[in-house]
Amino acid sequence: EMNMPPWFRIAAALLILTGVGCGGRLKYTIQDALLADVPIAEKQSLLGVRDEQALLKQSRSKAWSEQAIAERDLKVADAEYRIAKQQIDKVRADLDLAKTTKDVNRINHAQARLDVAELGRNTADTKVAWRKLRLSYAQQQVRVLDLQAQHVEARYEQEKARLAAAKGKTPYKGFSLSQFDLQVSEAQARWDKERVESDRLKQEILQIEGRYQALQQQLSLARSESPSQAVPPAPPLSASPPSR
Repeated sequence: EMNMPPWFRIAAALLILTGVGCGGRLKYTIQDALLADVPIAEKQSLLGVRDEQALLKQSRSKAWSEQAIAERDLKVADAEYRIAKQQIDKVRADLDLAKTTKDVNRINHAQARLDVAELGRNTADTKVAWRKLRLSYAQQQVRVLDLQAQHVEARYEQEKARLAAAKGKTPYKGFSLSQFDLQVSEAQARWDKERVESDRLKQEILQIEGRYQALQQQLSLARSESPSQAVPPAPPLSASPPSR
């Protein structure tokens, strides 16, 4: 990239702009043609901002990929939760059957399996909540990067405004550098607000992930200590007692 001629970097930067800025048009902009006669050597600040845009485009592509992964993981967690609920229905039916035998051992056996099944459902439910938060965080990261793109675009216009002012050029009636400074400040404020929300979601994820991992450990232990076999069917009521 360092070997690319400056004119090529400018052209590529303009193409990047069309792919990165997605939050609406800026209020204050300057046509590139106004600065066409300014030597490339004096446009290094513009090139620096555009290099940031190139890196940002890669980050946004990664964020979209991570959002797709989060969506997939949530679907898997939802399916696991449905299976866990079905398991409870099955084990509860076994418990009802055991109760008909009046056999305390059989009843305790089935009750222990039901306790494990309910813990499995609670664990799966917590996993769904965790995956939902991770998806919200992934979506928030996309929003953060979108607003970062707006901020960098505003800075690009700000650099053009500074260069125009330095060269004594007036892009439009009522032109003022303060307009571009304010535009950058407002973009920064919007970006910062979403970054705060992103940090909040991240903390929530860590908390619920901790709860999920704790439940996973409890479930593994409970499964290792609980009877693993289903309750055998009760003998028919008409069966004759064994002969002595």
